[in-house]
Amino acid sequence: GRLSSAVPAGVWVFVCVAVGVVTGDWCARHAGLGAGFGAGMIAGGAVLAAGAILAPRAARAWVLALAAVAISAGMVGARWGSWDAAQHRGDAAKEAPRTARVARYRALVVDVPRVERGWSGAFAEFARWGAPRTRFRVRADSERVSGRWVPRDGLIHVTVGGEIGDIRAGDVVEFAAMVRGVGVPLNPGGFDARRWAADRGVIGFARVASAEGIEVLGGDAVGWPMRGRAMGARAAGLVRGRTMDVIGTMAEGSTGRLMAEALILGERADGLDRVNDAFVRQGVAHLLAVSGLHLGVLAAMAVGLVRCTGDRPRLEVLAVVGVVVVMWVLVPVKAPIVRAGVMALVFASSELGGRRYGRLNMLGLIAAAMVACRPGELFNVGFQLSFGVVAGMIVLTEDIRVRLFGPSVDPDARSAWAHAWHWLGSAVAASVAAWLVATPIVVHHFGVVSGLAPVTSVALLPLVAAVLALGYVMVLVGLVWRDGGSWLAGTVERTAGWFAEVGMWLDGAWWSSAQIGRVHSAWVWVAVGVVVWMLRARWRPRWIGAALVLLGASAWGSAWWAGRLGGDEVLRMHTLAVGDGAVHVVRSGREAMMFDCGSLDLGVGLRTIPDALRGFGVDRVPRVAISHADVDHYSGLLDVARGMGLEEVLVGASIADEASDDADGASAFLMSELARMGVAVRVVHEGEVVEVGDVRAEVVSPPRGAGSDLRDNDASLVWLVRVPTDRGERRVLLTSDIERRGMDLVERAIGGMMVDVMEAPHHGSARDFAYGFVERFDPGVVVQSTGMRRVGDERWDAVKRGRRWLTTAVDGAATVRVMRDGAVRAEGVVD
Repeated sequence: GRLSSAVPAGVWVFVCVAVGVVTGDWCARHAGLGAGFGAGMIAGGAVLAAGAILAPRAARAWVLALAAVAISAGMVGARWGSWDAAQHRGDAAKEAPRTARVARYRALVVDVPRVERGWSGAFAEFARWGAPRTRFRVRADSERVSGRWVPRDGLIHVTVGGEIGDIRAGDVVEFAAMVRGVGVPLNPGGFDARRWAADRGVIGFARVASAEGIEVLGGDAVGWPMRGRAMGARAAGLVRGRTMDVIGTMAEGSTGRLMAEALILGERADGLDRVNDAFVRQGVAHLLAVSGLHLGVLAAMAVGLVRCTGDRPRLEVLAVVGVVVVMWVLVPVKAPIVRAGVMALVFASSELGGRRYGRLNMLGLIAAAMVACRPGELFNVGFQLSFGVVAGMIVLTEDIRVRLFGPSVDPDARSAWAHAWHWLGSAVAASVAAWLVATPIVVHHFGVVSGLAPVTSVALLPLVAAVLALGYVMVLVGLVWRDGGSWLAGTVERTAGWFAEVGMWLDGAWWSSAQIGRVHSAWVWVAVGVVVWMLRARWRPRWIGAALVLLGASAWGSAWWAGRLGGDEVLRMHTLAVGDGAVHVVRSGREAMMFDCGSLDLGVGLRTIPDALRGFGVDRVPRVAISHADVDHYSGLLDVARGMGLEEVLVGASIADEASDDADGASAFLMSELARMGVAVRVVHEGEVVEVGDVRAEVVSPPRGAGSDLRDNDASLVWLVRVPTDRGERRVLLTSDIERRGMDLVERAIGGMMVDVMEAPHHGSARDFAYGFVERFDPGVVVQSTGMRRVGDERWDAVKRGRRWLTTAVDGAATVRVMRDGAVRAEGVVD
């Protein structure tokens, strides 16, 4: 029996597996069910599968579907349940994954070590810290425990300070390192590495001080299975190393070189962050990730070369297989290229065997198999886009092409121009189909809508094809002749640079994309279903247009609803987890204002802050106040400004003075970039009042004219947020980095006043004068925005007693709510 004759069986298999994964994930996260639950579900599913033999024919498919759901849920429970249950119980379990330990491993280096220099983000050039570092992965063979080697298997991501010399892929090494496990995400909307690690066998992240801490061993230090892996890793490393040498002849740090590394090798350097964000906003981020598109372009080129020799269908299939193998050797084994390669090999194998299968049916079976092997892929935006877009193109492309370009002409009767017109029509139709399916997914994950994505994809495709064709010819020549590949390096670099410039130019147009808040996942399912239905049902164009407008309006409505405050809340304040830095977002009604926007992680504005804002349902923050001139308080502002609709920045006199004194400094760069973006900048002093919805934010320090007499930290703007409630005023004090002198000024301005919520001064730095300052204002809630180095300082213990003290490094992003009845509630994301 079948569940439905209108839907291929492979699609139903995928649906059943997906439902099982979602069920198992929910049970693991919310019910704390672990390995026992998983084993029980697997056993129950096996019983159902066996019982399907005895079931009536009409019910057999339903019984098998339930069996697939149960087994999938059981597999997820067995794999994920243990760490989900453990990491959601108690402070000790919560902090454990982020507490580093010293460990010694013997392991195999599985990929080519990569040297990284500098930082990401708009302020990367102003970093005064962070030496070059080398990153690579190792597969552990054994760990030193109590004086003896204990077998240990799993991947470890290693970061080494500085460069590491002659260590190569395939080497067996021994090293001691500070190792930490995989922790819970500290911000809503942040990447949950636990699923990713569980699926891939990642057991930790290691930091080694320098190359001297790594010893290269002989192959006899490990067993034969590891030696076999070493041979494969060494061979792949030699090929990739030779390719990187060819690309290394391009200009160091140039956009063209960085783009070539991304498109040819799948290596995404920090310098591409802005380009990547521009492509995300345009809805064409898939052009930068080595995935199905790139594999398809290369496969099409290979097939075209074979067809030049005549009609050789089997040789065409073998050419596709060869392209997949070459890509898997050159590109690190990452999910996008694995998904694309598996799809290509399965489709090619069916063609090679002379069989014809429904492509949608096969796609469903491939997706089901990949989710069964790696359940976390189901929640991955890359997986959703890869399979969703391919399915959309299979189902919708022909319908769209006929609507836009008319019925097809018999291939044997086409002229050269007709062939070109047919190719253009197919390309446009495929781009439109991909855009229609991808847009709801992108809106859900990134909160971005791009109406130009179909046009941009078609416009940029020739440049992508040129970079890939020239790049892989360069690589193949370089593999056999070390200096030969460098002849093409300049052409590849220029072409890749043009590709980036065109994408950035399109992103510069105000009409190219729109930012909205994050919509609910249920809207994605409805939107995709409506799009497929109306096209397959052959609706008239005007009704299709009306339906798309209605879907767009519903997306805006969903985002608005997700971002609203409850009617019983007067204020909600989010303090994001950004490490050593500070980002506070105060919301009241439908308005929001941000206080500080930075971190010592200078790339915090590229992903961390935007993802967290969407996770909290904040879609627009038009005004930001920057407390003082330390870059860790504004390093993310320029990167996040466009996405949150920034209109005005309030700064203290210390930033304005530093910008005028040092024209080449970070503060001057901030001011000039804000002016270039059309953002107003206003200097504020004591007494300045800003209204945010129903609350009033007032500057209480420093006094006007006092900036030149104060050290940088003591010149920080201190804000008092006054919140009216039915039981009197509640107060929130944002202290930034003030120290003794700044605290004296605050006490002089508002001495004798109690506050309900306070930001721990200077990220919670333990100072004698700070303890008394907090106690004198007697807040019931203290929020400490900091990295791990200031966590758990015992000198604060007496002050913490009797208060709700939230530390972002362990409690995650903190949310404080002031209710209309005067109650103050506080919680962390990890609570």
